[in-house]
Amino acid sequence: MGIFEWVIRWGPNTIYAFLALGLLVFIHELGHFLAAKWCGIRVEKFSVGFGPAIISFRRGETDYCLALILFGGYVKMAGENPDERTGGDRTPSAENPTGEFDTATVGRRMLVAIAGPAANILLAVLAFAIFYMINGEGPIRNSAITTVIGYVVKDSPAERFGIETGDQIIAISREPHLPDKILGRKKHRTQIRKWEDLHMEIALAPDTKLDIELIRDQKKRIVSVTPAVVSRGSRQIGQLGVLAAEKLLVHRSWHRQIRKDDIVNTINGQIIYHSNTLNDLMTKHSDEIITLGLVRDDKSITVDTKLNRSINVYSEPSSVAERAGFKTGDQVLKINGRLLVDIGATNEEKIANNGDRLLEKVNRELKQTALTNRNQSLELDLLRPTETGGNEIITVEIAPEIKNGTADWQGLHFVPGISEMELIEPSHSRTYNLFTAGGRSIEECYVTISKIFTTLRKLVTGYVSPKFLSGPIGILRITAIVAQSALTQFIWFVAFISINLGIVNLFPLPIADGGLILFFAIEKLRGKPLSLRTQSLIQQVSFAFIALFFLFVTFYDVWDFFPSS
Repeated sequence: MGIFEWVIRWGPNTIYAFLALGLLVFIHELGHFLAAKWCGIRVEKFSVGFGPAIISFRRGETDYCLALILFGGYVKMAGENPDERTGGDRTPSAENPTGEFDTATVGRRMLVAIAGPAANILLAVLAFAIFYMINGEGPIRNSAITTVIGYVVKDSPAERFGIETGDQIIAISREPHLPDKILGRKKHRTQIRKWEDLHMEIALAPDTKLDIELIRDQKKRIVSVTPAVVSRGSRQIGQLGVLAAEKLLVHRSWHRQIRKDDIVNTINGQIIYHSNTLNDLMTKHSDEIITLGLVRDDKSITVDTKLNRSINVYSEPSSVAERAGFKTGDQVLKINGRLLVDIGATNEEKIANNGDRLLEKVNRELKQTALTNRNQSLELDLLRPTETGGNEIITVEIAPEIKNGTADWQGLHFVPGISEMELIEPSHSRTYNLFTAGGRSIEECYVTISKIFTTLRKLVTGYVSPKFLSGPIGILRITAIVAQSALTQFIWFVAFISINLGIVNLFPLPIADGGLILFFAIEKLRGKPLSLRTQSLIQQVSFAFIALFFLFVTFYDVWDFFPSS
């Protein structure tokens, strides 16, 4: 997708993203403004936005402006610019008779510099708290918190190097870079505590030899792997070809010996760690009676049965399909009187035990029927569990709309399933009130800040490529995409960006607030500030370096807009 196509598609969301990011910059500058006022430093101008002023007025010693480009804002304090400083005694003092920035005490200047990032961090705390209070947390699934391998993709690096289902990943090590070697470390080791940790370590190490520490059969082992290189936009990431282990819980049952809330554990004695393994074994043992191992009330039981493919219904909430009587989870038996097994049969083979191929065949049949019988209703016979534990067969009609040669099923979708039962991954959710949401928000801020410093450490030591970073264009692009999701998700992302903005601004870079804080700390230790020439030289060199870095990151951000990426 090119830039212009992207703008057309995401235009309104881009405006929301632009305003949201502008709000973060405005809050940052507001922190500086309030701190300066509190410290008795004269603020000459406080502008919301940049460019020509739409509205402006003066109150006291400050000009307040609403500018044309509503992206952030700025604070202009008296005495910030050396060329505009008044004459007389420039010695910093608590009284600060000039009311200018450079004649305030070092402590007060540091407070003003810290106030901007602090405002962003406080905004993040507030936004995270609002998110958790409204949205709660969850669903939290086992696959998100486990480190056990649930499925190994065929012909993947994981399979070639000997990773197996059921392996529990403990840590990932790699050859140390120079900083680690100087510290005497023989390996760069990262502890793996949840699936996200494993995913990130693999993604950040394309075509890099890794030693994976794992537990297999209650014994510790080390397996060396090299993740494959996969392109994601303008970046290249590592991919191992593994999926997280998941529990398979029976949500609905059409089998007299299988009950709701049973956990599927084995097939013919083989442990099932993932639904993909179940699908593979169903294909392998097509038309055979298998021994299904279940866990019911903490007890193991077995059921001898056949498992067959089905096509189930997914009905979008408040859609025409839902109003017509379709319910998510309904099992399709017939379409216009034809059994699905008849639709799935061909002269060469039966594909009724290959879910994806059966779904493809059924979708093709549905499209052909819809196009042949335009504006006529299709009749679907559905199997639906009853509240008493039995099953009933109901018939529902729906007339698809034909648009540009394509059938629109008005919120009705079909997904492959198992005819004997419907499986889900169990999960749990958490809710928060006004007080507990605050605690969870602080915890989320702590986790996010820890990740920022971990990423910085890996970036400085060479374990993370700068290509993985995003500049303003990349952040705007991602924010616009997130803006199309639920409002609560957008609030979470804005909080995430806000805390990143606050922490990064505290880094000791001369053109950031952290750089000013560093200069003020040096002044406090020396008893006098660095000379203006020295400060100017440091800032110019730093600006040149950061400008080059900005161009480097922006190049990859822009590259992500083009179809080839």
